[in-house]
Amino acid sequence: MVSKLDRSTIVTLCILVLLCLAGVSVPGYRSWKARQQETLKVRCAQALKDKEWDQLETCATAWLDLDKKNGFAWLYLGAAYQAKGDFELAAECLNSLDESDPKCLEALLELVEMQLGKLNRPLEAVATCRRIIKIDPDITKAHQRLTFFYAMTLQRREMIRCIRASIDLNAAEPEAYAYLLMASALRFSNGYRINSHWLKSDPNYEHFQVACAVFLAKGSSRDDASASDDPGAVVDPTLEPLVLECRERFPNNTEILAYLLEFAVERGDLDEIADLLSAAPAGAELDSRFWRYKGWYHAAVEEFEYAEKAYRESLRWDPYDWRSRHQLAAVLRRQNKLDEMQLLTELALKGKKLEQEVQALANAADVSVEMARRISDFANRVGDSQVADGIRNSLEKL
Repeated sequence: MVSKLDRSTIVTLCILVLLCLAGVSVPGYRSWKARQQETLKVRCAQALKDKEWDQLETCATAWLDLDKKNGFAWLYLGAAYQAKGDFELAAECLNSLDESDPKCLEALLELVEMQLGKLNRPLEAVATCRRIIKIDPDITKAHQRLTFFYAMTLQRREMIRCIRASIDLNAAEPEAYAYLLMASALRFSNGYRINSHWLKSDPNYEHFQVACAVFLAKGSSRDDASASDDPGAVVDPTLEPLVLECRERFPNNTEILAYLLEFAVERGDLDEIADLLSAAPAGAELDSRFWRYKGWYHAAVEEFEYAEKAYRESLRWDPYDWRSRHQLAAVLRRQNKLDEMQLLTELALKGKKLEQEVQALANAADVSVEMARRISDFANRVGDSQVADGIRNSLEKL
């Protein structure tokens, strides 16, 4: 395709020479060129309507021979290649529009879907989303696809950063708040299937490998229909070799650490918990779950003041972690701090109920207006004014 399209300059020069020999002026050539482009535009539209893909390719290519910067021509040519199953060339077309072209963002958004899907180039999709946001930070779809990628690959910190950036720009989709609500317990029945597919695009990418291991160990099956009834169930990591392999390969990965800590807590293995906490990599202190497990350990050995501090730190990083709030309430009860304990218990129950409702949705994008309002109210009660105000602003636009 490149050699075919690079000939446009030669074609134009040849036409100019011929027209000059024929005594046609430059203004006359421009008028002829404009008429030709209008004709090709009509033919492209008709070919698209009739699903005549070869004709569409021919007309769009001829149009680009006359004007290689025409966004409509690139989109028509991309549509022809896509319909014919040549997604590589279709992607080249979508990526060829000038950033000043009004159709550029539309083309790039379509390219993102192709990179996440048919082309299976998720990391390129991330780069394309960032390019879109750089051109126009208000494009909600780009933020939404970035959030989806980071959520699905269990990159919680990046996910939260992306969500809060989109909220500041008033460009957050309703599902962003759903992801934020369950940030400390991301569970997707199709998590293994999607990450194992993406893994084929880059077998060495750490986050694809780790997400595959964690989702598989927690019951996210290769076949969604055979997934366990409890997609968050933690199994013995020794029964899932991928978890241990990732532990060896990526000792600084916080997702693997959190999985092993969760299993150790369920068993009540204090020695294992202490070892894992002491070996926590840099950055683990930015993860609410690390502080929750630390709080659990201190509470288990009756170091209630240390436990309280750890749980409060957990909630500082994730005010929606109802597990930390529930466990903090239990610690305060042991210290006879009953007033705050009752409030925390109430909020923990509300948070748990909201998380369960979000988890029950077939798709995070299915968040209703009524549910969004309840998330906003809950965000306000746990002190997250950014989210509370962001949801209210979003609802006002409806």
